[in-house]
Amino acid sequence: MRLRELASVESDSEVTGFAIDHRKVVPGTVFGAFRGSRFNGEDFIAEAVRRGAIAVVAGPAARVEGAVHLADDQPRRLFARLAAKFFAYRLTGSTAILSDALESIVNVVAALFALGGLVFDG
Repeated sequence: MRLRELASVESDSEVTGFAIDHRKVVPGTVFGAFRGSRFNGEDFIAEAVRRGAIAVVAGPAARVEGAVHLADDQPRRLFARLAAKFFAYRLTGSTAILSDALESIVNVVAALFALGGLVFDG
């Protein structure tokens, strides 16, 4: 899914996932930079971008350079909504793949049973 489809911004970057830990960011990640009780995620924005974040969900006052700033007064809520949309898209796009994989597994199990002289009625 492209970032423009996810967040209605001008970016053709491909979204690969979501992270709130800057150490988990890989190219294509949407990084959530939130203030917590022990850490301020905004302190790690530059590192997340360096690691490949294509967008940062943060409060409006956050400083974001080198990635799209998806600003919101309630960034956790926006991050959750975007992640839900992304993973729903991934799930519905993957159902045909899952069906094919399950069929392949059934065929392998049936072949293994046949090798052992057993009948598999899957």
